Amino acid sequence: MSDDSFLDSIRFSVTAALSLLAFVTILVGGGYYMYRWAAPKYEEAQRETYEQSRQHVEGTVEDLMRYRVKYQEADSTHKDAVRKLILRRA
Repeated sequence: MSDDSFLDSIRFSVTAALSLLAFVTILVGGGYYMYRWAAPKYEEAQRETYEQSRQHVEGTVEDLMRYRVKYQEADSTHKDAVRKLILRRA
C-alpha cells in the first residue's frame, strides 16, 4: 500500500466523518427548531380540545353552582372573596 493511497483513505475517512457530523447536527438542530415551532401549536390544540370537552364544561358548571351556594350562604365579609373567586373561575 503506497503512501498516497493511505493518505487518500485517511482524507476520505475524515471527510466522511465530518460530513456525517454536519448532517447529524443539521438534523438535530432542525428537529429542535421544528419542535419549537410545533409544540406551542400542539399544546394550544390540546388545551382548546380539553376546554370544549364535556368533562371540563360539566366540571366548571358544577364548581360555579357550588360557589353560588357558598356565596348565598356567606356573610357580608366573605361575599366579596367568593365573588372574586367566581369571576376568576368563570
